[in-house]
Amino acid sequence: MRRKPGDPWEYNTDIGVLTFPPVEELFDQILKHLRRGKRSAWDLEGPLALRFHVSDRERLAGLKNGHRAWENHVAWALSRLSRQKRVTKCGSETTEGGYRGIYQANSL
Repeated sequence: MRRKPGDPWEYNTDIGVLTFPPVEELFDQILKHLRRGKRSAWDLEGPLALRFHVSDRERLAGLKNGHRAWENHVAWALSRLSRQKRVTKCGSETTEGGYRGIYQANSL
């Protein structure tokens, strides 16, 4: 079944099924952080988790592909913003979890 805009996202993780808010709900907060300057996806995950009440345990919950569910969720939000031309990926950095994109907000 296809997900509709505004639907919560569910992830099957190593700690059970987690439900996160629709990625569209992350857009304003992501843009708020990026208006202050370039940020890596890694740097956005923590503040967004606080804002959306995602616990440390939920942030660390793993998917079968080895990525973390919250990491994946933030990446989907950034991908959608990028497709809408609201943010641009302007580089990448290596972190303990692998490569993370660095993003900046586009002028509207």
